[in-house]
Amino acid sequence: EDAATRYPRKTVPNPVVPLVTPSVTPSATGPAYPIPSSWEHTASFARDMVWVEGGMYRMGCPDPASPACKWMAIPVHDVKVSGFWIARYEVTQRQWEWVMGNRPSQGGDCPDCPVENVSWDEAQAFVRKLNSLTGGAFRLPTEAEWEFAARGGNLGKGLRFSGDDTSEPVAWHVGNSSKWANRIGRKKPNELGLHDMSGNVEEWCQDWFEPYGRSAVMDPKGPASGTYRVHRGGSFIIKDIYLTVWSRGMDKPSERSPFTGLRLAASNQ
Repeated sequence: EDAATRYPRKTVPNPVVPLVTPSVTPSATGPAYPIPSSWEHTASFARDMVWVEGGMYRMGCPDPASPACKWMAIPVHDVKVSGFWIARYEVTQRQWEWVMGNRPSQGGDCPDCPVENVSWDEAQAFVRKLNSLTGGAFRLPTEAEWEFAARGGNLGKGLRFSGDDTSEPVAWHVGNSSKWANRIGRKKPNELGLHDMSGNVEEWCQDWFEPYGRSAVMDPKGPASGTYRVHRGGSFIIKDIYLTVWSRGMDKPSERSPFTGLRLAASNQ
Protein backbone atom coordinates (compact mmCIF):
# COMPACT_ATOMS: atom_id res chain seq x y z
CA GLU A 1 0.00 0.00 0.00
CA ASP A 2 1.52 3.32 -1.01
CA ALA A 3 1.03 6.76 0.50
CA ALA A 4 -1.31 7.91 -2.28
CA THR A 5 -3.70 5.06 -1.45
CA ARG A 6 -3.46 5.44 2.30
CA TYR A 7 -3.75 9.23 2.33
CA PRO A 8 -5.63 10.38 -0.80
CA ARG A 9 -4.88 14.01 -1.63
CA LYS A 10 -7.91 16.30 -1.80
CA THR A 11 -6.10 19.24 -3.35
CA VAL A 12 -3.29 19.61 -5.85
CA PRO A 13 0.29 19.91 -4.53
CA ASN A 14 1.66 23.30 -3.63
CA PRO A 15 2.76 25.23 -6.73
CA VAL A 16 6.48 25.52 -7.35
CA VAL A 17 7.86 28.90 -6.31
CA PRO A 18 11.41 30.28 -6.36
CA LEU A 19 13.34 29.58 -3.18
CA VAL A 20 14.87 32.43 -1.23
CA THR A 21 18.19 31.74 0.46
CA PRO A 22 17.82 32.69 4.14
CA SER A 23 20.10 35.38 5.57
CA VAL A 24 21.65 33.07 8.16
CA THR A 25 25.41 33.16 8.65
CA PRO A 26 26.85 29.64 8.89
CA SER A 27 29.58 28.74 11.36
CA ALA A 28 32.25 29.26 8.71
CA THR A 29 31.98 31.19 5.50
CA GLY A 30 33.42 30.44 2.12
CA PRO A 31 32.50 29.85 -1.50
CA ALA A 32 29.81 27.41 -2.52
CA TYR A 33 31.02 23.84 -2.51
CA PRO A 34 33.47 23.67 -5.43
CA ILE A 35 32.58 21.21 -8.20
CA PRO A 36 34.79 21.03 -11.31
CA SER A 37 31.94 20.52 -13.76
CA SER A 38 30.13 22.07 -16.69
CA TRP A 39 27.01 19.92 -16.19
CA GLU A 40 24.05 22.27 -16.52
CA HIS A 41 22.55 21.53 -13.10
CA THR A 42 25.79 21.69 -11.11
CA ALA A 43 24.98 25.06 -9.53
CA SER A 44 21.78 23.68 -8.01
CA PHE A 45 23.80 21.27 -5.88
CA ALA A 46 26.83 23.46 -5.20
CA ARG A 47 25.22 26.71 -4.10
CA ASP A 48 23.25 25.29 -1.18
CA MET A 49 26.08 23.41 0.52
CA VAL A 50 26.80 24.92 3.95
CA TRP A 51 30.16 24.56 5.67
CA VAL A 52 29.91 23.19 9.22
CA GLU A 53 32.94 23.94 11.36
CA GLY A 54 34.11 20.92 13.33
CA GLY A 55 33.56 20.62 17.06
CA MET A 56 32.61 18.43 20.02
CA TYR A 57 29.11 17.89 21.34
CA ARG A 58 27.03 15.63 23.55
CA MET A 59 25.30 13.19 21.19
CA GLY A 60 22.07 11.48 22.19
CA CYS A 61 18.96 12.13 24.28
CA PRO A 62 19.59 14.19 27.44
CA ASP A 63 16.41 13.03 29.18
CA PRO A 64 16.15 9.20 29.36
CA ALA A 65 12.83 9.48 31.23
CA SER A 66 11.16 11.09 28.21
CA PRO A 67 8.99 8.79 26.05
CA ALA A 68 10.81 10.25 23.02
CA CYS A 69 14.13 8.90 24.29
CA LYS A 70 13.98 5.35 23.05
CA TRP A 71 16.70 2.97 24.12
CA MET A 72 18.60 3.56 20.89
CA ALA A 73 19.12 7.30 21.59
CA ILE A 74 20.94 6.71 24.89
CA PRO A 75 23.36 7.03 26.59
CA VAL A 76 24.48 10.58 25.91
CA HIS A 77 28.14 10.55 24.93
CA ASP A 78 30.83 12.93 23.73
CA VAL A 79 31.50 12.97 19.99
CA LYS A 80 33.94 15.11 18.03
CA VAL A 81 33.49 15.72 14.31
CA SER A 82 35.76 17.35 11.77
CA GLY A 83 34.48 20.12 9.51
CA PHE A 84 32.23 19.07 6.64
CA TRP A 85 29.72 20.37 4.11
CA ILE A 86 26.00 19.63 4.32
CA ALA A 87 23.09 20.67 2.11
CA ARG A 88 20.79 23.44 3.21
CA TYR A 89 17.82 21.46 1.88
CA GLU A 90 16.75 17.86 1.35
CA VAL A 91 17.26 16.52 -2.18
CA THR A 92 14.16 17.40 -4.18
CA GLN A 93 12.10 15.47 -6.69
CA ARG A 94 13.41 17.84 -9.37
CA GLN A 95 17.05 17.21 -8.48
CA TRP A 96 16.58 13.45 -8.31
CA GLU A 97 15.00 13.46 -11.77
CA TRP A 98 17.86 15.53 -13.21
CA VAL A 99 20.33 12.89 -12.06
CA MET A 100 18.44 9.59 -12.27
CA GLY A 101 15.92 10.28 -15.02
CA ASN A 102 12.95 9.12 -12.91
CA ARG A 103 10.80 10.41 -10.08
CA PRO A 104 10.04 7.66 -7.54
CA SER A 105 8.09 9.82 -5.09
CA GLN A 106 4.67 8.66 -3.95
CA GLY A 107 3.57 12.09 -2.72
CA GLY A 108 2.37 13.56 -6.00
CA ASP A 109 3.94 15.86 -8.57
CA CYS A 110 5.75 18.50 -6.51
CA PRO A 111 9.21 19.15 -8.00
CA ASP A 112 10.42 21.24 -5.03
CA CYS A 113 9.21 18.77 -2.41
CA PRO A 114 11.81 16.37 -1.05
CA VAL A 115 12.20 13.15 -2.99
CA GLU A 116 11.03 10.11 -1.03
CA ASN A 117 10.29 6.45 -1.60
CA VAL A 118 14.01 5.83 -2.15
CA SER A 119 16.00 3.13 -0.40
CA TRP A 120 19.47 3.58 1.08
CA ASP A 121 20.83 1.55 -1.83
CA GLU A 122 19.12 3.86 -4.31
CA ALA A 123 20.41 6.91 -2.45
CA GLN A 124 23.92 5.54 -2.88
CA ALA A 125 23.31 5.05 -6.62
CA PHE A 126 22.13 8.66 -6.81
CA VAL A 127 25.29 9.89 -5.09
CA ARG A 128 27.54 7.85 -7.37
CA LYS A 129 25.85 9.16 -10.51
CA LEU A 130 25.84 12.75 -9.24
CA ASN A 131 29.57 12.54 -8.56
CA SER A 132 30.13 11.08 -12.02
CA LEU A 133 28.23 13.98 -13.60
CA THR A 134 29.83 16.73 -11.53
CA GLY A 135 33.28 15.48 -10.56
CA GLY A 136 32.27 16.22 -6.98
CA ALA A 137 32.60 14.13 -3.86
CA PHE A 138 29.07 14.15 -2.48
CA ARG A 139 28.00 11.49 0.03
CA LEU A 140 25.46 10.89 2.75
CA PRO A 141 26.28 12.44 6.13
CA THR A 142 27.41 10.20 8.94
CA GLU A 143 24.95 9.97 11.80
CA ALA A 144 27.27 12.00 14.05
CA GLU A 145 27.62 14.72 11.40
CA TRP A 146 23.87 14.77 10.86
CA GLU A 147 23.07 15.30 14.53
CA PHE A 148 25.78 17.92 14.97
CA ALA A 149 24.40 19.88 12.00
CA ALA A 150 20.79 19.47 13.19
CA ARG A 151 21.81 20.88 16.57
CA GLY A 152 23.28 23.94 14.87
CA GLY A 153 26.93 22.93 15.08
CA ASN A 154 29.05 25.25 17.18
CA LEU A 155 26.27 27.85 16.99
CA GLY A 156 23.79 25.47 18.59
CA LYS A 157 21.67 26.62 21.53
CA GLY A 158 20.72 23.22 22.91
CA LEU A 159 17.27 23.21 21.31
CA ARG A 160 14.99 20.15 21.18
CA PHE A 161 14.18 20.50 17.51
CA SER A 162 16.42 21.68 14.71
CA GLY A 163 16.07 25.44 15.08
CA ASP A 164 13.56 25.81 17.92
CA ASP A 165 12.40 24.37 21.23
CA THR A 166 8.93 23.85 19.77
CA SER A 167 8.17 21.97 16.57
CA GLU A 168 5.71 24.25 14.80
CA PRO A 169 8.17 26.89 13.49
CA VAL A 170 10.63 24.33 12.09
CA ALA A 171 8.97 20.97 11.39
CA TRP A 172 6.34 19.28 9.23
CA HIS A 173 4.72 16.51 11.28
CA VAL A 174 1.45 14.59 11.38
CA GLY A 175 -0.31 17.51 13.06
CA ASN A 176 0.39 20.11 10.37
CA SER A 177 1.56 18.41 7.16
CA SER A 178 -1.77 17.18 5.74
CA LYS A 179 0.06 13.82 5.72
CA TRP A 180 2.25 14.76 2.76
CA ALA A 181 5.80 15.98 2.34
CA ASN A 182 5.91 19.74 1.91
CA ARG A 183 7.99 21.99 -0.29
CA ILE A 184 11.51 22.47 1.04
CA GLY A 185 12.53 25.64 2.85
CA ARG A 186 9.09 26.78 4.03
CA LYS A 187 9.86 26.35 7.73
CA LYS A 188 12.35 28.35 9.79
CA PRO A 189 16.00 27.24 9.44
CA ASN A 190 18.26 26.29 12.32
CA GLU A 191 21.32 28.23 13.50
CA LEU A 192 23.36 27.09 10.47
CA GLY A 193 20.66 27.97 7.96
CA LEU A 194 19.58 24.34 7.44
CA HIS A 195 15.92 23.57 6.76
CA ASP A 196 13.68 20.59 7.51
CA MET A 197 16.10 18.60 9.66
CA SER A 198 13.17 18.00 11.99
CA GLY A 199 10.27 16.46 10.08
CA ASN A 200 9.24 16.57 6.42
CA VAL A 201 11.05 13.37 5.37
CA GLU A 202 13.39 11.05 7.20
CA GLU A 203 16.96 11.34 5.90
CA TRP A 204 19.27 8.42 5.25
CA CYS A 205 22.68 8.52 6.92
CA GLN A 206 25.77 6.62 5.86
CA ASP A 207 26.04 4.41 8.96
CA TRP A 208 24.95 0.92 9.80
CA PHE A 209 22.89 1.04 12.98
CA GLU A 210 24.36 0.05 16.34
CA PRO A 211 23.54 0.96 19.96
CA TYR A 212 25.50 3.91 21.31
CA GLY A 213 28.73 3.30 23.20
CA ARG A 214 29.85 5.19 26.27
CA SER A 215 33.26 6.60 25.32
CA ALA A 216 34.25 9.70 23.37
CA VAL A 217 34.68 9.08 19.65
CA MET A 218 36.33 11.12 16.90
CA ASP A 219 34.42 11.14 13.60
CA PRO A 220 32.44 7.94 14.25
CA LYS A 221 31.23 6.16 11.13
CA GLY A 222 29.27 3.27 12.62
CA PRO A 223 30.09 -0.44 12.41
CA ALA A 224 31.60 -2.08 9.34
CA SER A 225 28.50 -4.20 8.72
CA GLY A 226 24.97 -4.67 9.96
CA THR A 227 21.34 -5.28 9.11
CA TYR A 228 19.85 -1.79 9.25
CA ARG A 229 20.96 1.64 8.03
CA VAL A 230 20.26 4.75 10.09
CA HIS A 231 17.85 7.50 9.10
CA ARG A 232 17.31 10.70 11.04
CA GLY A 233 14.93 13.60 11.52
CA GLY A 234 11.56 11.87 11.49
CA SER A 235 8.86 12.60 8.93
CA PHE A 236 5.59 14.32 8.12
CA ILE A 237 3.59 11.27 9.20
CA ILE A 238 4.68 10.95 12.86
CA LYS A 239 4.10 12.92 16.04
CA ASP A 240 6.41 15.84 16.66
CA ILE A 241 7.70 14.29 19.89
CA TYR A 242 9.78 11.98 17.68
CA LEU A 243 11.33 14.78 15.58
CA THR A 244 13.94 15.90 18.10
CA VAL A 245 17.56 16.34 17.04
CA TRP A 246 18.52 13.18 18.90
CA SER A 247 15.75 10.86 17.64
CA ARG A 248 17.01 7.86 15.64
CA GLY A 249 15.42 5.57 13.09
CA MET A 250 16.59 2.61 11.04
CA ASP A 251 15.55 0.40 8.15
CA LYS A 252 17.00 -2.20 5.84
CA PRO A 253 19.09 -0.61 3.09
CA SER A 254 16.89 -2.11 0.38
CA GLU A 255 13.62 -0.84 1.88
CA ARG A 256 11.72 2.08 0.34
CA SER A 257 9.36 4.28 2.29
CA PRO A 258 7.13 7.18 1.18
CA PHE A 259 8.48 8.96 4.25
CA THR A 260 12.26 8.65 3.65
CA GLY A 261 14.60 10.72 1.47
CA LEU A 262 18.11 12.13 1.75
CA ARG A 263 20.31 15.17 2.27
CA LEU A 264 23.78 15.50 0.74
CA ALA A 265 27.04 15.99 2.58
CA ALA A 266 30.67 16.27 1.50
CA SER A 267 34.14 16.49 2.97
CA ASN A 268 36.71 19.08 1.92
CA GLN A 269 38.03 18.24 -1.53
